[in-house]
Amino acid sequence: MLRLTTFLIFCLVFIGFEANAQLRLQYGNPSGKTATLGAKINFFIVADRSGSMSGEKMDKLNAALQDTWQKIAADPVLKQTAQVALIAFDDYATMERSPSTLTGNPQQPFLVATGGTNLTDALALVESAVTGNSQENVVIILSDGLPNDPSTALQAAQRLQSRAIVQAVAIGDAQGGGVDFSYMQNLVGQNNAAVLSGTKFKPLFSDIVDALRLHVNVLGGKILVPNYSFYIPNNNHWKK
Repeated sequence: MLRLTTFLIFCLVFIGFEANAQLRLQYGNPSGKTATLGAKINFFIVADRSGSMSGEKMDKLNAALQDTWQKIAADPVLKQTAQVALIAFDDYATMERSPSTLTGNPQQPFLVATGGTNLTDALALVESAVTGNSQENVVIILSDGLPNDPSTALQAAQRLQSRAIVQAVAIGDAQGGGVDFSYMQNLVGQNNAAVLSGTKFKPLFSDIVDALRLHVNVLGGKILVPNYSFYIPNNNHWKK
């Protein structure tokens, strides 16, 4: 009887995880490495701060990033394992925060929207940061428009995918339109791109934090999920 009860509890937990996995994104672990319990994972946010992001978009993105920093810093798993980095791009790309844990330092740089959309240089900064390291690297690209040079950005994204999990969120209007989603799909792969509707950044990042927590636990062996792949849970509250 005790064994049957234990088995049923396991089934319910497993089904709960699967029910929350509606938007699956490719588990890009090209090196085949497995993290040990407590190992660090690099989490890169690549954020568009071009002129088209000015106003409410940038205000809401700054607020959501600060909220995300605080969530990770307060999480008993992620505060020790997630090394968070922020790269922002306009006419130029800058490493606003180098990969480091948020323990004791949950403040995030304040982004100001201006200029163009130099995604190529932003991805080159990420590539430079991940080259040669032995850690797991997760990269989330946020943008509301085409980059200055679409072809070189595409090439940079393809190179990066051999070293990291790379996915993109296209920032659309309130209906999820007004953005070149097909380019985003070409950039990171059809199943690795999604559309955010309007300025729902906080719900989006809340789901990303949940996905990171699960990813770290699976890599560390604390949670066993058959046929696991990295994904952002899709609760339909930020996606069109």
